[in-house]
This record gives sequence, structure tokens and C-alpha cells, in this order.
Amino acid sequence: MLRYYDLNVEIDINNDFNSIAKNLLFYKDLGYYGLGIVYPLNKIKEFNDLRRSLEDDKFKLYSRINIKAKNIQGLKSILKNIRTKYDLIAIECFDINTAHWAIQDSRPDIIVLNDFGINNYGYSTAKLLSNNNKALELSLKSLIRDPYWRKSKFLRVNSKIMQHIIKAKSYFIITTNSKAGHIYYIRAPRDLMTLLYLLDVPENIAKKSVSEFPEKIILQALDKKNPNIISKNIRVINNRGNNGE
Repeated sequence: MLRYYDLNVEIDINNDFNSIAKNLLFYKDLGYYGLGIVYPLNKIKEFNDLRRSLEDDKFKLYSRINIKAKNIQGLKSILKNIRTKYDLIAIECFDINTAHWAIQDSRPDIIVLNDFGINNYGYSTAKLLSNNNKALELSLKSLIRDPYWRKSKFLRVNSKIMQHIIKAKSYFIITTNSKAGHIYYIRAPRDLMTLLYLLDVPENIAKKSVSEFPEKIILQALDKKNPNIISKNIRVINNRGNNGE
């Protein structure tokens, strides 16, 4: 059975706990198994309380930070001490060198497709994503909220990017970039898959964008946080005896 994910969900941290919990459980009712929740660092304790309260075998929450990166040096400074504090690190880039550096660095998990990326990411970027097991995130917010004339432009400019991604066999994930509580903008996983057909994405790949691909990104990200895993193929093994000797 497939498990569905939306890895970019914002919540209003000023709302009371019960309101936030109710809004997030609406995603569960729509069929989502896991959500990436954007949370500020000074509210991580509140996120952990939320996670303990809501999680069960059929619903998981993952903390996420969104980083806007205009240059490599600034991004290095932010990433220096952030990896162990969040489950997911997403980078929005405004420079091609910064984007390619972020893709090749081990700490980021997701590259967010923005206007800069639409105009500058080609097949070489898609192949770099594939080689480094990173995901490109495409928000379908415009298809859900914008007037029809803007939707037409969205389809035109993003369909080319999707063809590069598919050809390079890169991971990509789709999100609604929604705010929990704005239920009119939230879509069920199968609705998002249907919207991808408008971008000429094959059905089997559209399905992976809300299931297999985000799940792989999450598992990789959690491995990065695990102090017993040095790299993908290297783990620290405790070979002490039962007496600790």
C-alpha cells in the first residue's frame, strides 16, 4: 500500500495547539501519511510536542526549514549547525552556482523550484540532482489558486523543466505549499497527481512524486541525522559485549 506525503506545509505558530492539531489531522483524513512541517528553530520544542501528540502508525510529522540562498558563502554559514536540528532542509536558490553547490553538498535534501530555477535549471541541473539523490520540489499552488491566464503560463514554463527531470531520472516532489487551516487550498494526493498530467508527466511517475520519491528523501534525511551512520554505506557498529567491555 502506497504512503502519501506533502513535505511543505506551513502552520500558524500563533494559533493554539488544538487548532493546529485539528488542521493537520485534516491532511490525514485526505489520505496523507506524512507531512513536512515548516517550523522556526525557536519553536522546535512546540513541534516535538505536536509530533508526540499526533503521530501514530498511520501519520507522521517531519520538521522542515526553508532556506533562501543567494550565495554559497551565506548558505555555508546557515548550514553549518542546522543539519541535526531539522528532519528536512529545503533550499531556494537565486544563483546557478549556489544551486549546483547546494545539490552537491550532503546536507540539503530538497531544491525548491522558484522563478529563477524555471529560467535557469536545464538538463545539467536535473542530472546533478539525480547523481546526488536530491529532489526538486514543484509547488502546484499556482494551478490551484491563480486565475486561468496565469495557470496557462505555469503549465508552459514548468512542462519543460519536468521533461528534463524525467529524462535525467531525478527525484521530484510536488506540494501545495499550503498553510494548514486554509482547507480550500489543500488537495488530496490523487488530485495532485491528476494536476501533473497537465504537465505531460506519465501516470506512474506522477504517483511516485507524492509517494516513493518523498519517502526516499525522508529516509535519506533521517540517516543524515543519525550519528551512527557516517555515510550511505558506512555505519558505526557497537561491538561491545553485554558487560560494556
